[in-house]
Amino acid sequence: MILDVRFAEGRYDDGDALPPSERWVLRTVSAFLAEDLVEGERSLTAAEQFDITLRAEILADALIWLDFVLDVDLPDPPDFTTAQEG
Repeated sequence: MILDVRFAEGRYDDGDALPPSERWVLRTVSAFLAEDLVEGERSLTAAEQFDITLRAEILADALIWLDFVLDVDLPDPPDFTTAQEG
């Protein structure tokens, strides 16, 4: 896995201590970020076999994580058009 989880109190975790729904989100996103399409597709296919409760938890966790990522203040990326002109 290429992602580690950093908690508010500063400790890091590789994801094994997370609940199953959060662990699935982390591992699936990690696979796609690493461009491991086979593992990413395997993870998505496996999710089809989960019970409805776990699938709902996964969806909720994915939305919570996405909301967090979208709220993180990052520096603006360089203006691509301006960068090419210079």
